[in-house]
Amino acid sequence: MSNLDGKQPSNKRTLKTTTAKLWTWISIIAVILIAGALYVYFIYFKLTPKELYLYSEAQTFKQASEEFQKKYGEELKLNERLTSEPSSSRYNISGEFTTTEQNPDIEMIQQIIEKMSLELQSDIDPHKNQLQSKITVKMDDAKLADAEIYQSSKQLALRVPFLYSQYLYVNSKDFGDMMRKVDPTYAGPDEYSYNMMKWEDILLSEKEKDHVKETYKQFLLDELKEDNFKLIKGATIQVDDQEVDANKIELNMSEKEVQHFMSAFFEKVSKDEELLKIIQKRYALYYDNLKLSDPMGEFPEPKEFKKELKEEFQKLSKEAKDLSVPSGFASTVWVNKDKVVVKREIEFKAGDLDPVDVKVNTLQVDHNGHHIKSFHTEMKSEEDEELVLSFDKKQKDKNREESKYKVVVKEFGKKVVDGQLNLQSDYQNKDGKKQSKHTFDGEIGGDSFENEKLSFSGTLDDETEINLKKDYMDQKFGIDLTIGTNADEFGLTLDFKGNTKFKEKLNFPKLTENQAVNVSELDEQQLFDLQQEMSGNLEKWLMKFMTNMYLGEGS
Repeated sequence: MSNLDGKQPSNKRTLKTTTAKLWTWISIIAVILIAGALYVYFIYFKLTPKELYLYSEAQTFKQASEEFQKKYGEELKLNERLTSEPSSSRYNISGEFTTTEQNPDIEMIQQIIEKMSLELQSDIDPHKNQLQSKITVKMDDAKLADAEIYQSSKQLALRVPFLYSQYLYVNSKDFGDMMRKVDPTYAGPDEYSYNMMKWEDILLSEKEKDHVKETYKQFLLDELKEDNFKLIKGATIQVDDQEVDANKIELNMSEKEVQHFMSAFFEKVSKDEELLKIIQKRYALYYDNLKLSDPMGEFPEPKEFKKELKEEFQKLSKEAKDLSVPSGFASTVWVNKDKVVVKREIEFKAGDLDPVDVKVNTLQVDHNGHHIKSFHTEMKSEEDEELVLSFDKKQKDKNREESKYKVVVKEFGKKVVDGQLNLQSDYQNKDGKKQSKHTFDGEIGGDSFENEKLSFSGTLDDETEINLKKDYMDQKFGIDLTIGTNADEFGLTLDFKGNTKFKEKLNFPKLTENQAVNVSELDEQQLFDLQQEMSGNLEKWLMKFMTNMYLGEGS
């Protein structure tokens, strides 16, 4: 895009790029808390149509959360411990590659992949902010090369033995000076500051939870008017050619009502100093990490970030007053006897010059011994552009699920992307191990693929044993993938095997003069000599590698 105002493009990050991941976390947490608050509030009262609508949505979210917790509870506990306790992980990866294409270069790649394996090791101590990672490349089970990196709040070190036998490191306070020695144009942070994400950093305190629950529960009750809701008792929905009883609740808002609601919401957030502080606090914890992720980018300081966030919400509040939703907003839910949403339809049109019709339909119901779930969304403009996403799942019993996914993208009436995926998942718990096998097939085509359909099929196998009482997790994971075009077919097999163990103490490298070189203390000549030595070692290694490949010998 051209710069119409003549200004040079800026590296400064907008709120959309610097806070996307953080805001996603806060949004998810806020939705959870608001849903919980609505559930507690409404459970004791006879409900009006508005209250039944909100309560049913909260109850549905609560049920989904409980199902997720039941299915992935052990994995969630494991991840919580991984971000709060010292742990050591060891994984091995190997694979094969096949193809129908006759090509000497591809045959050489096949031979390399078949002989090669990777060993991944990582030791992490979240509270001491220490991390050591190592990768070892093997050919025919003999070590070909390895490399390791060590990070702490005080130092950053790298060791690649086939290039240089000792650790090369820099102290955090000297990081900027070192980078400018290597690259005079470096404009990143002067100090290297590594902060590891901890579970407790993400979680909201009880005080923060109470604030979000009370503030936004009351906002919904005040801003959504009773006249916008209509209850139709004794309605039904169609499931597998059968009718299922459910009460129907309609929510209809005019364009002006949508504008007012969205403007009021963003204004509420912009004035919510407590919520802005909650977001700012979590941004500040990882501010240094953000700077390191993109040294050329400019990230606002935490205090400035809060100010910019407030201004952004104020801007959104003003813009919402002119939000174009010509037909308003319509949401209809069908609620079962347990006050859980079993079907949902949402419709609205957005935009004025080229309005887009948006339709969202969901279904989640237990019927004839099956748990049926579906999600369909369709966005279509008057310029004949269209996006269709759909997902259908039928759980025949607790051990088997069948799912279908579909995506269609149209531009000017032509299908640019047309893809589908069929998936069958089988689950089994045996001797404390969770076993799953996913069998899939599908195809993707359209004008973007020059009308050549790409077909694919394969399996994913996983066996995981989590024993938190004995402080370990063992895992085996396998992928078998076949991809075919009109002319050729390719196959890829990958196998992962490894474990994670929690430990009281981990051993990290001690960067002493005998086994490490502080590169920030080297002058220009010493740096040049180091680079020359490493270049020579790389050439020797490559010659040895190519000789071994052609002669078929181990290293």
